[in-house]
Amino acid sequence: MAFRKSSLFLLILHIISLALAEPVQYCRFGHRSNAVDFCMGVTMHHNHTSGAHDMYMSFAVTRSSHLGWTAICTGPSMKGALMFIMYGDPGSGVDPILSIRTVDGHNQPREITPHDMGGSDIRVLQSMWMPAESRDSPTSHTHSDGTAMYEARMAVVCYACTRWPGSPILASSSSQAWIWAWNDQQELPVYSFDANLQMHKHHAGNGGWGVFYMDLVRSVSDAVRRPSLPPLRLGISTLGTSDTPIGASGLLASLKANALVNAHGFFMGAAFMLLFPVGVVAIRSGSTKAFKYHWVIQVVAMCFVVVGVVTGLKISGNKITVPHQWIDLLPQDI
Repeated sequence: MAFRKSSLFLLILHIISLALAEPVQYCRFGHRSNAVDFCMGVTMHHNHTSGAHDMYMSFAVTRSSHLGWTAICTGPSMKGALMFIMYGDPGSGVDPILSIRTVDGHNQPREITPHDMGGSDIRVLQSMWMPAESRDSPTSHTHSDGTAMYEARMAVVCYACTRWPGSPILASSSSQAWIWAWNDQQELPVYSFDANLQMHKHHAGNGGWGVFYMDLVRSVSDAVRRPSLPPLRLGISTLGTSDTPIGASGLLASLKANALVNAHGFFMGAAFMLLFPVGVVAIRSGSTKAFKYHWVIQVVAMCFVVVGVVTGLKISGNKITVPHQWIDLLPQDI
């Protein structure tokens, strides 16, 4: 009798764990307006054999052209991210490429190797083209300009993914940061897994990249049996996900993860938007100590600029590659 009660209790716990676990989903529906268009869903599964969490992911990209690439990456920045990069020609009859890469800084991503994995293992279960349904008209398979629309459908499982040694992937995180990135102009001469990729548009907000957040806790399944791949639900842009950090802990984690970026923005912003203008006001104040106030404020402002430049160079790995960085250096030359 006790055995029956114990079995019934375990069965109830199993059913509850299945009911509570829900795949999380993040999508951007921009194809008709010539913007990025992808959808991805994640389920985390507690692997009782390894003791780590496996990540089951579905990933779909809508496109009408062979140009460019679309990527989703774990973590708040490129460094140490686990990257899933899709490219290919939907009209070629050849399956889309899903290149899995990482990078040590803001450089060209490279293919992952067994040495990178740290005990995790990744398998691509599916990669295929399908006619894509328009978000505006489910019966339409053409873009607004009349070109055919296709959807690259991919499925991946990352075993013991929480052991990834790069940017942490935490099943316990209610605000796990991810990055999406996109280039719609590159003409790839060959569709290989190690193809050289041109950069996305540089600044956030320009349509080339962005950050989003996932409540992975919501997606965790503790069942003994392996879960199904997360279904992608048509027309739903966010489910357990957000474009901003989720909750207070997510905000604090975001600030901590982007400490250098935030410091760079703070010091440069404070110098140019506050201290330099206050210095001008001080010298024109008419006070007998106007010059003293002016030079003290200017010295503090220049110190802020120096710290801002140093943090900016640190972020870019001490390389000056974009106009933004040259502009940062102008006050130093002046």
